Amino acid sequence: MCRATAFSFRVKTKIYKTMSAPAPAPSAAPPSAAPAAVPMAVDSKGGAAPAADEAKAPAKGLDEPMEELENGNGMVKLISSDKKEFVIARKDAAISRMVHTALKGDKDATEVQVPSVNGAILELVVNYMKEHKGTEPPILEKPLRSKVLADICPHKWDATFIDNIGQSSKRRLYDLILAANYMHIHGLLHLACAKVATWLKGQPLEKIADLMHPDNPAPPIGTPAAAAAPAAAAAAVAPEAGGTAK
Repeated sequence: MCRATAFSFRVKTKIYKTMSAPAPAPSAAPPSAAPAAVPMAVDSKGGAAPAADEAKAPAKGLDEPMEELENGNGMVKLISSDKKEFVIARKDAAISRMVHTALKGDKDATEVQVPSVNGAILELVVNYMKEHKGTEPPILEKPLRSKVLADICPHKWDATFIDNIGQSSKRRLYDLILAANYMHIHGLLHLACAKVATWLKGQPLEKIADLMHPDNPAPPIGTPAAAAAPAAAAAAVAPEAGGTAK
């Protein structure tokens, strides 16, 4: 299997599981992350301490509310696989269950390594974290009611954010899906998968492979219903060519 095909298969599998499966029950365990290094928290003295042993605590599903961080008002530095650094409020970063677990394991941590996410993608994740300020938005209803995310996203910033990413680079969107899964950011994972689902909605099976291929251009975004309605109304009352308005 060629590299591009293998990459596309991994993403398609994640999208299928995310968009077709029901939301996990509160007692379900979080989805398994990529087999990368255990996230490490670094204290103010520079010493590394592994994240808390989750095996000792009851398993938590992604839908279950996380406990408040004791030091939630401070700042933390997220460090990508290529050593890019992003400083963000601890309470904002805690929307990631992976980061939340690392910070709970070491209350004095000032840094969290994110070894499976590069700097360009981690920057997108950090932008999402800052926008939502540590609170997960509602998950989009499935199946999608529209191919236009602006019509169905309760948080309009989300639609603009993910549309800009998906339309500029499919590969970047796919990398974001893998990052959201690795960092256990439920809302971002479903949002990014929903973007891909808008490309596939209503398409015949024989077109799916081409639509999913990371090197093919993304389909154009449809017109939001809110913008389409006035345009349709205007067209209905517009005079015909050569005629006069009544």
